[in-house]
Amino acid sequence: MTIDFKNLYEIDADITKKQNLIDIELEDRPFNPQPGDIFLFEDVDVMGLQWVVLNTDDDLILTVPADDNPMLGGFDLQLPDEALSSPLNLRCKYHVLIPKDKFNVDLRVGVVESEYCFQALDIISNLSDDLKNEIDDDIYYQEWMEEITKLMLRIKHKSPPTP
Repeated sequence: MTIDFKNLYEIDADITKKQNLIDIELEDRPFNPQPGDIFLFEDVDVMGLQWVVLNTDDDLILTVPADDNPMLGGFDLQLPDEALSSPLNLRCKYHVLIPKDKFNVDLRVGVVESEYCFQALDIISNLSDDLKNEIDDDIYYQEWMEEITKLMLRIKHKSPPTP
């Protein structure tokens, strides 16, 4: 087996370039959560699970869980390779309103471009069985979505972070 070091260097360069662009985006963000922000939550220790902010109109912030699990249900939005935070799948069916005071800006880890936030909002506004696909019935996918649902409830009802 031959290792293609040139390809590995190109992949590494692409990752570094994306991370630099994300860092620049994060530096320019206001202190409070904004649409497109990607957050982690301290008490959610599931590897790779993040929360994407879609709307911040009130004290409740509309979010969707996001991860890089390759299983895609009919209500999921897979970010394309060229997206800053790709690979990332937004689990739109499992959108949740989280109180603004539950967010810790020190745990803002990335940004999703506005065009993908709009696509996710569109999926949420059109949720119906028409979008369902065979993965939605897969037992492993259902178990993963159940785990996400439990974590959403834990985040929604936890105490706000202390400054």
